[in-house]
Amino acid sequence: MSGMQRPRKEYSPSVSVLEAIPIQAGLGEFPILSGIICCRVNPRRLVLILMLYDTKKIGGKLKRSKMALIRLPPRVKQIVQGWLKIAAEAAAINITVIKLNHSVISFILFNSVSYTNTRCFFLIISFCLSTSTAEGRQNCFSFLPHGYNDFFVHLPKSERFCVETPDGIVNYRTNQHGARIIKGDFSETPIYAFGESQLVEIFPRDGDVKHALWEVYGKHTLFLHGAPNNGPNETLEYIRYVARQSAGDLQKITIGINLGFDLFRIIPGWRTKEKVPYASSDISFMMEYPTLHSIINFGKLLTGDKFEVIDSQKQIPRAREHFDKKEEEINAYFVLWLKSIEKLKKDYSLNIDLVIFQPYWAYDSNRENKSFKLNSLYEFRAKHIICKNLINTQLFDRIFYFDFSQSAPIADLFTFTYRHFKSLPKRIIQHSNVCADF
Repeated sequence: MSGMQRPRKEYSPSVSVLEAIPIQAGLGEFPILSGIICCRVNPRRLVLILMLYDTKKIGGKLKRSKMALIRLPPRVKQIVQGWLKIAAEAAAINITVIKLNHSVISFILFNSVSYTNTRCFFLIISFCLSTSTAEGRQNCFSFLPHGYNDFFVHLPKSERFCVETPDGIVNYRTNQHGARIIKGDFSETPIYAFGESQLVEIFPRDGDVKHALWEVYGKHTLFLHGAPNNGPNETLEYIRYVARQSAGDLQKITIGINLGFDLFRIIPGWRTKEKVPYASSDISFMMEYPTLHSIINFGKLLTGDKFEVIDSQKQIPRAREHFDKKEEEINAYFVLWLKSIEKLKKDYSLNIDLVIFQPYWAYDSNRENKSFKLNSLYEFRAKHIICKNLINTQLFDRIFYFDFSQSAPIADLFTFTYRHFKSLPKRIIQHSNVCADF
């Protein structure tokens, strides 16, 4: 298992929070609002104290605030200085270094900083300390590194790492194109697949079947190209990229389409850059400085609009409502997407299989017995868009529809987000049978 881990920089401090004490007091004519966090910094076990002073609070505004970090060793001091600057930026606070020596870093916050923003700043600093202890049991990332290059979304290139999720640890190995590699028994004839997070399988899978595609192709080595929020049009750009880089060696591919998401990502209202908060150029920073990256994420979560808070109870009715409104538009752009595949196939002389994943929002949830049951009407409507356009085309050598279950306990069917199928499909419907009802 250790071979799948990426070593961290040795100067990333491990900080254990021992105590958090809010203090309100006074100093002369000026009130003081200070927050103190007492910590130990390993391996020297030195004490770190954070203090936030409100030295002149007028009308809910802070005219001048001072942040002092006391008793820091030099190597930790540099890291914390970076933490403070990033936290200040995320909280929309201007910050200036006024003193930096072997034991103390002091900062002044200017420009009538609001009390809300200062609290946000202090919260981010507190977060950076607490996340320093969350290195993961196996030194794994707490997030999946990925980025958008204005054409497609991809994983880090030529890397080995692991990610700790609420569902368990996921090990990743990627190639020079950012494809996740699932090693199989037949590496001489690998499967090249392109899609998004359901196809890449960003969740752990136990047992002998390491990926759902093995149910179709057998235990061939898989090269899985994609990442979260990589839409159908981005998938085609990813195929073009790999085809150009492969100099004619890419002949047989599999395209995955997830009806739960890709029907929405195919229409013009979808903006990948707005949905993916990271650029490709950010990936190296994520890999080298995961703790600092976590701080940035936390700041953006508080102050930005690129991060999505998943509401497991409301996401299904919201998706259905969106589908009801956009059904005709989705159909029109699915036709255009098929035409783009036709051109792609001709340009690079490709043989293509299509794998279709059921929409997660076609399942009704039963909170009382913690289960999901398939709503056949919504599944039919989603499949209808696909099938009425596939009937008249010969684009694909083979078509597979992954039918996961008619009903199942929540824990067996979905990941913790209730949006990715973690179970293997109960049925794989093939070829003309996929659209037999249309």
